[in-house]
Amino acid sequence: MDPTVCTSYPKYNDTTLYTCITSPSRPRAAINWFEDGRNITNMSSSTYVSDVTASVLRYLPTVNRQSNISCVAIYEYREALISFTRSTTAFVQCKYPITGKSR
Repeated sequence: MDPTVCTSYPKYNDTTLYTCITSPSRPRAAINWFEDGRNITNMSSSTYVSDVTASVLRYLPTVNRQSNISCVAIYEYREALISFTRSTTAFVQCKYPITGKSR
């Protein structure tokens, strides 16, 4: 995983997909997702193909606010004797959808 920071502008109440992909590893990496430090991994699904773990987060912003979405990949070897963690963060600024003129 190559940590980078990006900015995203999802629309209010519109699902946005975020993807986290690891470098090849054996055993597979565990990927966790966080919104402002709160674990939201239950909103994601993961696959492990050709030694690469990929996780897709289905994020649905429901309030107009700023937040940080983090992807954390944890590599463990021999029952946590060796642990290596990498993470990346996306800055999220939720926007309300554009609507027609009021009458």
